[in-house]
Amino acid sequence: MVAVFDLQLEARANWALFETCGDTAYSEVALSLAEQSGFSGDEKTGFMKSQPALSEAFDRGAQSSLDEWEERRPYSNKGFRRLRHEWAMPGQCYLGPIVDVTEDKIFQTVEVGGRALLILHWRNDLSSSESAVFSSSGSDVRVHYVRPGMGVVKMARPSETPGAAVLRSFPPTREIVGIIDEMYGDSCKRFPTYDGVVFTDFCSNMLDQFGDDELSPSALAAFSYARAAYGYMSPCELHTHQEEQRAIGICRHGLDTWCCPAGCGE
Repeated sequence: MVAVFDLQLEARANWALFETCGDTAYSEVALSLAEQSGFSGDEKTGFMKSQPALSEAFDRGAQSSLDEWEERRPYSNKGFRRLRHEWAMPGQCYLGPIVDVTEDKIFQTVEVGGRALLILHWRNDLSSSESAVFSSSGSDVRVHYVRPGMGVVKMARPSETPGAAVLRSFPPTREIVGIIDEMYGDSCKRFPTYDGVVFTDFCSNMLDQFGDDELSPSALAAFSYARAAYGYMSPCELHTHQEEQRAIGICRHGLDTWCCPAGCGE
């Protein structure tokens, strides 16, 4: 996937050259790049919004992307053609059914203010320990973007309603920040020799303190802060990380296997 700013920065730079020297070759390149960034699914940045011509080119690209999908996925009889569409945004949680899955995209409908909205996700940005969530079965799922390019997907609980379709991840309170900071510090004190154990202990304590539902309204801010500040990983993510480390000779303590004083290399 193209980085969010790359195409748009280049588009804005070419537009600035056009404004400076008047050479239309620069404007043509700028408009083409702006349209490409819209088609690729990038978020429209201030570089685009501040220049109407570039903003319109971006919108054309975004619409072309949706039109291409609609041509391949004839959902006009279900009403999807009429839905407003948006690309998923970092720091938000989406609740609603997955209505279509392609090789690189996942399409989800949510309800916002009583109106249906089609949310487009990049498939590589999403992860889940529940394999069934990626099927277009019509069941409600929650997609929470804990950071840019990383969305955690879970089946929705029966008690959840479409009215909670899009929830912003609010900043943690000072109390929560203090608890998490102290928790990480305690792990460092308990295991001063082993970085890997510090991290594992911290992640485990997060679950003990805030529960295992990272997307619940009461825990959302805490886990978001823990990820941003200390790199928190869920048990599934931590297991995958440790397996990757093991493959390159790093033990569960975070040290070279053959140098670990705990005898991991024996």
